[in-house]
Amino acid sequence: MSSALRKSFLKLALNSIKTNHANPSYASLKHLNPSLVCARGLNSSLSCVSSVFRSRKHNAATSAVPCRQVQTEADSKLGEFLSEEISREKETVPEVISKVEGWEVETDGAGVILRKKFNDERFADEGVKVEFDVNDSVDSGSLYDAPPEAEGGSEVPPMVSRPPFEVEIKKKSGRTLTFMCEFTAQEPPYEGQNEEGIEDQFQIVEVRVDQPSETGTIENFYSHSSAVMDGNLYEMLMDMLDERGIDDNFINKMVDFATSYEQQQYLNFLQKLRDVIQEK
Repeated sequence: MSSALRKSFLKLALNSIKTNHANPSYASLKHLNPSLVCARGLNSSLSCVSSVFRSRKHNAATSAVPCRQVQTEADSKLGEFLSEEISREKETVPEVISKVEGWEVETDGAGVILRKKFNDERFADEGVKVEFDVNDSVDSGSLYDAPPEAEGGSEVPPMVSRPPFEVEIKKKSGRTLTFMCEFTAQEPPYEGQNEEGIEDQFQIVEVRVDQPSETGTIENFYSHSSAVMDGNLYEMLMDMLDERGIDDNFINKMVDFATSYEQQQYLNFLQKLRDVIQEK
């Protein structure tokens, strides 16, 4: 889908929403990422979008049709377009992943919490929690993760969710050690690269020690940035996370779960958007 057509589709959707701005249930598309519109498959129904604009242009030039009637026609065509997109999305969505092995899973809207119970007596009195949300977490993957045909530009790389996440290690005393983490930009492995040369899939951004308090606020707690952290301290903190199961194996499972969960949320978004557009 060309850049102009992507913008045209978004403008059409926004006009349909704005027409009904008095209804608080109507959503806004201002945060819809145009680069994801193409990757999600919306480019497969450009004829539908084009017909909407042809119809609107004709009505504006040759008829004295009230604006509301033009918008209603746009709503109808956009609703049909979304129904087709929902059907295609259902056909392409892979098997739903509902759990992360070894972790308890809690979900609430876009938010996800993973909790781990240890069999290792060294950590019997500890609790580990990983928290993230899938909003704005999707990219088109990296070319070396994509199918071979994607490298030639004929196919769009698969959509992958790699959200920033927070790891909380809670001690028996109530004190918690909190790590703010994010995924690193992955480079394709080169021939002859040994295991020690492979970089971690994620990095620590900040570390915070939380003290239990009556108010429960953490606004005044000091967070130490990894950008100015001693290198040896950083490596030992990464080893600490690794011992508690925050390793590459877990990260792969978390990405698989987050990707599947984000796709479910996206499909749900399309269905809600269609329902709002078709509401009379």
